Amino acid sequence: MNTWSGLPTHPLVVHAPIVLLPLLALATIAIALRSEWRQRFGLAVAIGDFLLIGLLLFANHTGEFLMVKLQYQKVAHEHQNLAETTRNLAALMFLGCGFVVGAGRWSQRKGSGSPSWLKPLTAVASAVTVLVAVVTTVWLFRTGHAGAKIVYDGVLKNN
Repeated sequence: MNTWSGLPTHPLVVHAPIVLLPLLALATIAIALRSEWRQRFGLAVAIGDFLLIGLLLFANHTGEFLMVKLQYQKVAHEHQNLAETTRNLAALMFLGCGFVVGAGRWSQRKGSGSPSWLKPLTAVASAVTVLVAVVTTVWLFRTGHAGAKIVYDGVLKNN
């Protein structure tokens, strides 16, 4: 699916992750920092983070068509590399969120006898997850900026 109604699919697809990633990053930060929110909303946020990876994979796939059209120019490579890093960081954000949510659910189970190391490990994982969520959002903006340069510098028009 390289075009839709005569337009390249990539610019149409990327707007979903552009909107959802910062919102999910904020939600991930919230559940990493607040255990009561983690219990209530953690599973939904983890599922959202997982679905975000699918959107990013689809955006990467549709961008490959434009890479061919741009004849693999340097500016397109920069955008592609940033996009792949954003996708990988989003996967790390999902893994961190999943671990924090899973550890929280394990420690909250009645009579589970969770190990003593779980609470400090969850605190460290929460801090790392917050950091990854912030870096993922920054990387998304860098990726979008590089993509916008392709359009507004006229690189795409010339091809």
